[in-house]
Amino acid sequence: MLHNAETELRRLFQQTSSCLAIGAGYGQRDLEFVKRFMPNIESLTAVEPAADCAAGLTAALQEHLPKVHSVVCQEKIQSWKGVGEPVDAVLMFHCLHYLTHDERCALMGRLFNEV
Repeated sequence: MLHNAETELRRLFQQTSSCLAIGAGYGQRDLEFVKRFMPNIESLTAVEPAADCAAGLTAALQEHLPKVHSVVCQEKIQSWKGVGEPVDAVLMFHCLHYLTHDERCALMGRLFNEV
């Protein structure tokens, strides 16, 4: 699917400089997406509750995106306090199925209003 939409995704994300990755795990899909479609990324914040994944993601960010300012927050998205400023893109490849309907609605409202 990404291959078929590659031209449009490159156009859409060309000017993205900041990104929030929610539930990124070890970062395989998120980092691949960022490297492939966000050539001008300057900062990436990730929220990941699992300690081993957060540690692996931190190492992967340092290895694969060393020039990008990155922060990995090890906590659940439901209790996360936020980045404090808007971001250009939000990635959620792994997390929505872990949230209840009410939690998904609250997250979407929060992202729309705050992020």
